Amino acid sequence: MGFGDYDKDIAAALQTALARRNPFANTTLWVTVQGRVVYIEGCAAGKAVAAELEAFAKKLPNVQQAVANVRTNSSARAPYK
Repeated sequence: MGFGDYDKDIAAALQTALARRNPFANTTLWVTVQGRVVYIEGCAAGKAVAAELEAFAKKLPNVQQAVANVRTNSSARAPYK
């Protein structure tokens, strides 16, 4: 199984998990899965949410790493380009 196959499975599992129980109220997120790494970007209500997002993604099968890069202060510059 190649990385692309894992990535598709990870993305599908994440989508299903969030549809069943979305614990991240007041967030706007987008996710990229590449090489078994889950990249989560967007806006969240607080800084603690980033760690929660990473932990949530890491629980999925075949995820090697999860990185959350979220903006928590609407007046601050976005943490991504």
